[in-house]
Amino acid sequence: MPSGGPGGSQGNRGGRHGAPQPATIHTGNPNPHRGGGRGQGGRGRRRGASVVDEDQASGAALVDPAGDAAEPADRTQQAKQKRKRKEEANFKLDCTICAEDHYTSKCPQLKGPKPSVSYCGATSDGLGFFCIQAARPFHTVPMASANVFALITVEEGAVSAELLKSELARVIPVRWDWAVQEHGVKAFLVPFPSKVELDRMVAIRTFITKNKEGVLIFEEFDSEVEPIKVLDQVWLSVTNVPTPLRAFLPLWAVGSVVDATQKVDMNHLRLTGEVRILVAVFDVKEIPKMADISINRSIYRVYFNVEEVVDDDPFNPEDDDLLGDDADTGMK
Repeated sequence: MPSGGPGGSQGNRGGRHGAPQPATIHTGNPNPHRGGGRGQGGRGRRRGASVVDEDQASGAALVDPAGDAAEPADRTQQAKQKRKRKEEANFKLDCTICAEDHYTSKCPQLKGPKPSVSYCGATSDGLGFFCIQAARPFHTVPMASANVFALITVEEGAVSAELLKSELARVIPVRWDWAVQEHGVKAFLVPFPSKVELDRMVAIRTFITKNKEGVLIFEEFDSEVEPIKVLDQVWLSVTNVPTPLRAFLPLWAVGSVVDATQKVDMNHLRLTGEVRILVAVFDVKEIPKMADISINRSIYRVYFNVEEVVDDDPFNPEDDDLLGDDADTGMK
């Protein structure tokens, strides 16, 4: 019997009987587990066939641990991406500042310049007030809920906010989280759960607390706050104005020395060289005759003269005449 490589014959015998046999390493054979030479052990490999190890030859499946671990990871990642796309489709951006479709941190009003209050009418006692030019009625924020408010005034005695809340919870048979806000002296603003309950208390009008601590008056509160005064509007002629001030923005500041600037008549300035400014004032009789204005280190004295008191010219920020560009004479 021709003898093959020792590793080949012993390897085949070990494979048939199931007992592991030690492999003999031959010089020139790089794989000690494969049979060497063309002997009996080599008969397990046909000419031209690929070399397989004993586990594969016995029918065991080849397993790639990295591949098996990667497959569930891929499925998890795909599920996460699908869930994220679904959440993004249902998510709506809503800025808490302007209610537009963007993040609050990206809001132009938050990132842009902020207005500040200016003090107008500093040249004369009794004319001064704080002015916010950026305020516009169409920029207001609507309320999320349509609650109705009661104005509760303490007519007699002393009633605290806590006592008022307990009295409201006692006399109004509705489950409601009562919130009381002070509104001036001996007055409170209270949101009511419904218009029906508010109308009922307004119809009663006068209410005495349980232990007679005080007498309360109920009224419906109008959220539209009325002004304490409406300013008069006056066209001023300003003379002795230096050249650096003869532009729209500097002249607007000149008007605020008297009171709140409303318009600058730029058309009249271009045609005649005269400065005319419309200002809103507390009292026409208290308008100063002159004022000293500093430009860098130089001080100039300008003079004011009342040209015309405007009877009814409400301020309209959308009016094209805001800059004083009237079609005819530059006057409104």
